[in-house]
Amino acid sequence: MNGQDVAYAKSKVTITKKEFNKIKNGMSYKSVKKIVGGKGELISEVGQKGDPYYTYMIMYYGKDGISNANFTFQGGKLQMKAQFLLK
Repeated sequence: MNGQDVAYAKSKVTITKKEFNKIKNGMSYKSVKKIVGGKGELISEVGQKGDPYYTYMIMYYGKDGISNANFTFQGGKLQMKAQFLLK
């Protein structure tokens, strides 16, 4: 993976509960980045980019550095999202 389109480690971009709630299943990572304001941190990846079942998980921290949100994409679309203590 070249990291150009997916994510950079140690993202400085943070997410709020309001932004999290705007993000819906079926959205592209590009749409998520637009809502949050940038790239998150790639924390998991299975398969090869371009494959129909290529799956990856992106994480954003909340402003406190403890709260966070995870987004799982497969086939270029958001399949699942979860958050912990976002405000």
